[in-house]
Formats: sequence, structure tokens, C-alpha cells
Amino acid sequence: MSVVNVAEEVLGGVLQAAEQLQGAFVAAETGCVESLRWAGAMPLLLRDLGVQNVLSASDLLNCSSPQELRRLLLLEENESVSHVALLLSGFLWDYEAALKRLLAMGVIHRLTVCSSLSEKAHECYDFSKLGGDAAQAATGARATKVMKFEEFAMELSKNATFQTEIGAESSEQQTGDDEDWDWNDSETKKETITVQNGVQVVHLPLNVVPLLSTKTFSPEPSLFVLSHPTCASAFPLLLHQVEDDKTTSPASPTGRGGASFNSTDGGKKYKHVKDVLPEHIPSAFRRSMRLLAYTLAEMMLGTRLDVKERIFAVGATSLKIGHTLLRILNELEEEASPQMLQGQQTASMVIIDRTADLASPCSFGSSLLDRILALLPQTPTKSTAGEDTTEDCATKRPNVTEIFPLHGCKPTPISSITPATFDTSGYQPSEFVSQIQWKGGASLCHPTIPSGSNVFRSLAFRPAKLALRDLDKRLQAVEHTLLQQGKLQTAAVTRRPGEKVRGRDVVLRRISKILEAGEPTNLEHSSLIELGVIVLEALERMDQSQNRWDKCRERAVRQLELRKQGGTEWILPEMADIMQRQVSAIQSETSGDNGGFLSLQDLLTLLVNAFALSAGTPLEDFTIQMVQKALVDTVFQAVQTTPFSVQTALPELYAQLSPYINTQAKTDHDTEGDDWDWNDGSSSPTTSKEVSVGRNGVQLIEAKSVIETYVESLMEPLKDCEQQFVKVTTEEVTSMTNDSPHSLIAKLCSSIVDPSEASIPEIQHVRPSIDANSTAVLSRSCTVFLAWDLCRLLMRPNS
Repeated sequence: MSVVNVAEEVLGGVLQAAEQLQGAFVAAETGCVESLRWAGAMPLLLRDLGVQNVLSASDLLNCSSPQELRRLLLLEENESVSHVALLLSGFLWDYEAALKRLLAMGVIHRLTVCSSLSEKAHECYDFSKLGGDAAQAATGARATKVMKFEEFAMELSKNATFQTEIGAESSEQQTGDDEDWDWNDSETKKETITVQNGVQVVHLPLNVVPLLSTKTFSPEPSLFVLSHPTCASAFPLLLHQVEDDKTTSPASPTGRGGASFNSTDGGKKYKHVKDVLPEHIPSAFRRSMRLLAYTLAEMMLGTRLDVKERIFAVGATSLKIGHTLLRILNELEEEASPQMLQGQQTASMVIIDRTADLASPCSFGSSLLDRILALLPQTPTKSTAGEDTTEDCATKRPNVTEIFPLHGCKPTPISSITPATFDTSGYQPSEFVSQIQWKGGASLCHPTIPSGSNVFRSLAFRPAKLALRDLDKRLQAVEHTLLQQGKLQTAAVTRRPGEKVRGRDVVLRRISKILEAGEPTNLEHSSLIELGVIVLEALERMDQSQNRWDKCRERAVRQLELRKQGGTEWILPEMADIMQRQVSAIQSETSGDNGGFLSLQDLLTLLVNAFALSAGTPLEDFTIQMVQKALVDTVFQAVQTTPFSVQTALPELYAQLSPYINTQAKTDHDTEGDDWDWNDGSSSPTTSKEVSVGRNGVQLIEAKSVIETYVESLMEPLKDCEQQFVKVTTEEVTSMTNDSPHSLIAKLCSSIVDPSEASIPEIQHVRPSIDANSTAVLSRSCTVFLAWDLCRLLMRPNS
């Protein structure tokens, strides 16, 4: 039985496009770069294909003049570049204007556009942007505009001014002379036209980031993420989204509704997401689901995995995606050649609503890799730093797994792209990690280095203690090698007699001893140092939040016990009390630096957990109002004391509040010069209306009103969390502190490895036909899991 190696699939696509990439300047989007790096394709590009440089696609597309473009490509004045290859992950129509502007500069002779999306996947585009007849597709109709790469290339070339036009004209004249003799067949003519146009568009799928791959059978799954921003940021449908969209959603052509559908005052009211009809789902959400299904379907077809008969779903949204995936698979196989369908092996796919596991440890991270990606920041983009760009302004880009080089890089990337007002506290290493004398930064990505990739696998699948022990053993082997080479005289003293040390203390001393031999020149050694720095920093940050997650588990136990006794709600009033107590404590300034208080992000996370645990318990209006008031007071206080926490946790709210924040300087400036009587009393804004300004220059009355409106809109999403709860027993909750995880994904993996394990009752089979008697079981040969709000896929070979 063959093993599906995701990294080799990515490398295979790059090799097929070798001719289009050979010797070019490559400009790639973030998701494409991640795919290339984790697949180990960067050496292939730079060494074997002679790629001259790898640039950011946004930097290239944002060039507004030939001079700016030449500076970016490091060209001399009036110098041109022979070939540029663009690796794009989005819909090509969105880049059309920028590409035409780029070609019109006359600097690039030949442009190759490599699209991660296929021609058919472009049907998921928001056609309302194009206007005209194409906009009808935005309301759910079939797209009237289709993507053809060859036609798109021809359209781009119309606005290009190539410096080889003279050669092209002589070539055309020569072609006319030879036409009577028929020296050139049709294929040659087609190739000639492509070269003369100077523009080519090809399909190069780089929408998969293979974090972990294997060439041999392994009990541990491969792991990869989807790199397209739309897929990576996809999130399960919530009821409030359907209700908010009722004024724009198309009416049901069938008049369907069912028992769980109520129509009141022209609006649509459902009791559960599973009952929502496709035509009542917001159009943007439907497009993201369809694109996600297209990405998975094309990947399954490319890796020769047949999952049509064995698609399973956990959660209402995943079930809808499963049906869309099945339809697309059937369409793709009808159009595929017989060669593409040969050698397919049977596999299973389990699509999981990630929010179906809100109350389990998987929500808090059941592995060190989860904690690393959650706690360590990414390198901030210009938009993250508060500058206006076209990029997403979220602090976490969901399609990026690489982290900020917390330690050792000077000058740091943060110093060149962030303004002085940007909060850099989260980008500083802890005092514990600062002891390490390391200057090489820290990266998670070491796909071609065996020791680094093995440690990464331990971080992903082993309990924290075992993963830390595995890292220490490999560092010990490095230390032993340096002793044999004479670069170290003695080994590290990791434990003194009678001393109590933690595992991280041992690793710290081991790393510090290795660095006494100087900066490692061996990639095996440096990868372990980098991963060691990352793990130690993550453990330090975990300590700061461990107590609150322990409280979550205590709440789960108490909630289960209360239900057995027939008790009523209590967990939400407790959360409201916690928030109000913190507001009062900060107002009285009982804690000088606020170090003992929960951040706004943590409070919101605990609130989501509390609503999930309240599933099955009727919520009184008084309780909702109590929580709402406590949340308003908390956010209002955060705006005045720690506005950056609001920007991080609630970026949309922060954007609404920005006109009312930091207004003190503006007010002083407006009133300056009153002694010279520039403003008379009748027109002075400061005399006609008194402005209430709080700490950090916040206009209190206006800001409070905005916050109240925003928090009120959060109540429906929070109440929707009640439907995102997997029932657990008291025994499972009380044993959550053990090393073995009890998350939903872990249970599914166990049920595949050992069929005697208890099955998941919520799992549903997406049947290819309406046949009540058809059955299917999870295939043990290969199972693909999709926890799809993070678009994290686990591909498990035979167990």
C-alpha cells in the first residue's frame, strides 16, 4: 500500500512548472511561500532552477512607477528584467488591474502568473465585484463569467509594452512568408504567440502547507494546513449569521422550511444550524464553503485518494461541506482522464466543525505545537502595526504558521515596520529565555533536517513532558558530539545534588552549554537550538495562563455535578461576577501594574467556554443582561487602560472607536491660540459643547455608546456557542490532567486505530445517494481529518 507524502506532491507540482520558473525573479504571496518552505522546495528553486530571488508579491504589485519597480528588483536605471514569475493564491480577477499596470511599465519582458487556484475553482469568486451580468452569481446563481488562463493571459498582454516588439514584428513577417509553404504547424504557431505576448498563466497548486510528511508507514498522521486565506479563515456557520442575513438572502424557491423553521414578520428563524437551507446561508459564506470543498476535492484527486463513499462529518456546517465536496468530486472525476483515476486507493475523510469541541482540552491546546502557535506571535505586517494596507489587519494571519523570531535577531523585524506607538511587549522573550546567548533567531520550519522535523513531530503528537524529554535527548547527543570533537571540555551540569529542577531547566542548561562551543555551523545542531528556544518560551507563557484553564476544567466538573442534581444555571453569573470584580479592582488600583488581572482576550475566551458549558440550560434574560453589562464595563475600561488589548481581541470595535481615542492632543491643538482671539465665543466648539475625556485621551460618552452597541451584537454569537458543545462524562473531565488527551480529534483517532473504542455518536455519513440501507466504516488505510476553522488536516496512513 502506498503512502501519501504531501510534501512530495507539492514538489511534484513545482517540478512540472520548472520551465516556467527557470531563472526567473519569483514574487510569491505569503501562503505560497509557506507551502514552498515546508515542502522543502526553496533549495530546488534557488539552486536547481536558478531562481534569482524570492520577493513578496504584494511589494511587486504595489509598485507604482518603473523606478520603484527597478529599485525592488535591484536593477540599474533603464535596465529591464527578462522574466518574472508571480505565485498567487487568490482569484486572478482581483489582480488584473495591478498586473496590467505592472506590464505597462515596460520593465518586464516576460511575465508568468502561477495560480494556486484552478480554472474551475474560480467559480467561487465574488462576482458582484465585476458588476454587470456576472454579479448575478453573487446571489447564488451559476457564474456567467468563467476563467480561462489562456484568455486571461491574452487580455493582460494587450496593455503590455514589451521591449522585444521589433523582434516580434519580424517574426510575424517571417511567419507570413512561410505560411504558404506550411513550415509551421498549429502547435508551433501557438507557442510563438505565447512567447511574443510575453504573458503566460499556468496552474501551480500551492494551497497546501505540509507541516509533517512521511515516506513510510507510521502510526502518527501527516499534518498539513490549507494556505489560502479564505480557507484558513473559514469558520462554522452560526445562527446569528443567518438571521442577520435575512434581508439579503434570496427567498427559498421551494418554500421549504420544515419543523425547525419559523417565519415571523417576514424574517427567518431557525432553531439549529443543521436545519438552515442552502439558499438562506449568506452568499459570502457559501463561496468560502465551496472554495474549501474545491481545494479538498482537487487535492484528493491529485493524491489519488478515493473518498466519495467514505465522507463523514461532525457538526452541521461540516455536513453541508461534505455534500458540496461529494458533488464536486463527481464533477471532477467526470472530466478527468482515465490516467488520473488509475491507482486510486480507498480512503476516508472526516470533516469536523472545530467549534464542536469548545469545552474540551483541544480548545485550549492538547499539544505543545498548539500552544506554540497560539501563544507566540507572528511577525507583524504593516496593517498589524496600524498602517493602511490591503492586507488583513488581524494580528494572527490564519494561513501562516511561522512565528516571530523572538530571540537573537538584531535588528529585529519589528523595528523596521512598526510605529513607535505599537505595543511590542508580546514580542519580547521572557527573562528565562533571555539567558540563552543565541543570535540565530528561531524558526519552526526545518522540513529537510531529520532532527528538527523529528522534534517537530514530537511537539505535535506527544504529551508535553515526553516531547520535552525527546528534545533533551537530542540536545544531549549534540553535546556528546561536541565533547568528542574537543569543542567542549565538560558536559552540562543539569541537576545538582538535592536540587529540584524542571524539565525546562535541564533543556536551558543543555542549550547554554552547547553554545559555549560557539555558534553552530551544523544545521542539525542549529535547528535543535531554535526549537529549544521556541519550546522554552512557549512553556513560560503557558505558566501565565495555566491557572485559568484549570478553572475551566473545574467549572466543567461542577457543571456536570450540578446537572445531576437538577440545578440551574450558575456559570454565567460567576463569569459576570469575575469581570465586575476585576473592573472594580483596577479602578481602585489595588494592583500597581495590573499584572494579576486577566487580559481582555482571556476574558472573552473564558466567556465563550462558559456559554458552551451552559448548553442545555435555559438562559434567563436577566442573566444575559448581567453578562452584557459586565462585558461593556470591561471593554470600556480596557479602552482607557490598555487600548492595544482591544485592538488585538476586537479589531472591528477598535476601528469604530479610533475617532474617539487619543483626542487630547487634537483638542489642545484646536484651543491653542485662543489668547489671540482667533475663535470667538459663538463659534468655539469647546465652549458650545463640553467634551468628556478620560485616560489616554478617550472621549468617554461617545466611546461608551459605541461599545454598548457592539457588545449587544456579541450576545447572539455567544448564545450560539450553546450549540457547539460535545457532551463529556465526569470521568473524562476529571482525568483531563493526565498526559493522554481527551479531545474530540483524539477520540476519533483512537476509534480508527482501535475499532473497539467507543464511537462518536455525532458523526454522520455523507452518503452519495439517498439510500437508508447504505453503510460505510472509516477506512484504516488512510483517513483525512479536517478541523476546518484552522483548516488543519491530519492525514493518517495505516495504523
